[in-house]
Amino acid sequence: MATPEPSPEHEAPPTLEPEPQAPRPQYVPVARTSGLAIASFVLGIVAMVLCVCNGIVAMFPAIPAVVCGHLGRRECARDPLLSGRGFALAGLILGYVAIGIGVLSVLGVLVFILIAIFSSA
Repeated sequence: MATPEPSPEHEAPPTLEPEPQAPRPQYVPVARTSGLAIASFVLGIVAMVLCVCNGIVAMFPAIPAVVCGHLGRRECARDPLLSGRGFALAGLILGYVAIGIGVLSVLGVLVFILIAIFSSA
């Protein structure tokens, strides 16, 4: 025996439940990178490239690299949403190395000049 089809009068009334919706994306703050940290890194790279040419000239971008690196690290420590501590640290290291090479270059030039002066006398 076949089961009878339910008549339209016996159907369940439609429910008024809202349709499921996709979850709304929540706001996630985007981490910004410190401009001082990036400047320190770029100046440190420029200083190291100039070390190949002349160690004395490399000190000109190396000193701002160190200053920007310290300021960038302080800025990143104060603002938790700010990234770039690695850039600042790399700029500091490159800047200090370039300053060291510049100081050694100056000392080398001075020693060379003093040897030239005293050997001719």
